[in-house]
Amino acid sequence: MSNIDYWKNMLLQDQDVKGALSLVPSENILSPMAKLPYAMDYQARYFLDDQRLFGYWCFPNGARIGEVEHEILLPGLRKLTGCEYVNVRPISGLSAMTIGIAALTEPGDTIFSISPGDGGHASTGFVIEKMGRRQIDIKFCSVDTIDLASFEEAIVKYRPRMIYLDQSTFLSPIDCKPLKEAITRAGLDSLLLYDASHTNGLIFGGCVKNPLVQGADLWCGSTHKTFPGPQKGIICTRNPDLYKRIEKAADHLVSHHHSASVVSLAVTVDEFINCGGSEYANQVVANVNEFSRLLKQLDYRVPAPAEGAHVHQVWFDVPHGSAEMNNKKLSSVGIAANWVGGLPGQQGPGYRVSLAELTRRSADEHDVATLVRLLDQLFRLESDVLPHTLLEALSALSWKLRQPAYCYHPSRIDL
Repeated sequence: MSNIDYWKNMLLQDQDVKGALSLVPSENILSPMAKLPYAMDYQARYFLDDQRLFGYWCFPNGARIGEVEHEILLPGLRKLTGCEYVNVRPISGLSAMTIGIAALTEPGDTIFSISPGDGGHASTGFVIEKMGRRQIDIKFCSVDTIDLASFEEAIVKYRPRMIYLDQSTFLSPIDCKPLKEAITRAGLDSLLLYDASHTNGLIFGGCVKNPLVQGADLWCGSTHKTFPGPQKGIICTRNPDLYKRIEKAADHLVSHHHSASVVSLAVTVDEFINCGGSEYANQVVANVNEFSRLLKQLDYRVPAPAEGAHVHQVWFDVPHGSAEMNNKKLSSVGIAANWVGGLPGQQGPGYRVSLAELTRRSADEHDVATLVRLLDQLFRLESDVLPHTLLEALSALSWKLRQPAYCYHPSRIDL
């Protein structure tokens, strides 16, 4: 039996998805130009970076992709990261983590990381233990705040080979500097690997401190959250010896590293540099702080960051209706948001959201005010029947924010 009708309906739904509003912190959208490689011949071609590995192109169709990687992508990322050594072989943030652990630790080594209860990634401990390393949770004294006295005692006791900082659910990025100072005081050579998956776009834009400047030995992460690129990953360092080990592991753990994604990432890096990436990053920060401020005015519970202002994620609880009802309402109007059963620091359940994608769609503080007003109206409804005026206002906001900004306009390349 043919599935053609199923595929027709599914593919046509993309038009509806374009009208949706995503507040999910792990998501962003590609520019029109960065989408193109996935519909082109690049998608079908094999790319091993053969010239570097073997001295010639044993997969000749990869030569053009190699040109993109070495002449546009890597120079662009070196500029954005301030690092001479950047590896783009990872195909995701988790792939980058796996490469870093495999390259720089050995079976039996101890690795400190962040527990999911304190905002760490849910898969980190599993991967560490499956690779034959011992995983130990870093102790926190409050949300996003590491207990430094406990940390220093623990590193002296367990002598970890690596400290892996993998914040996934958080309000304030962890500062590497006090941790590196503690490692130095203890006379250890523990490596500090900072996963900036959620903040890469903000670091590139100058809104969050560069982790390498703050003491990290390496910096890795995905490229599709606050940085609005394809689902891929990077690892960078200023240490040539560490990079050689990373490169060797990456060459074997990831062979063909997704040709279309390489080209798409190169487009996004180029656009970030030349189409207002810093302005985008600053607007993300401005938007999330306006979102937080307005929710507080309406008596929503919004936990404050440990230090300074919000940079990416906002957590909030809705004082109206049940979680099930509110999630159903959001879904019915095309708004996607993460509901978390237990936020870090015993904050209880609530929404974990970001305005990175809306900012990418050109949203400013005025649009944020409109969104908060409409969300509040939606949450306060006691009926499943949504007022026509509310639906029209949400549709108008979605239409206004339908196109990506901070990128090359489609007209420049006849799209």
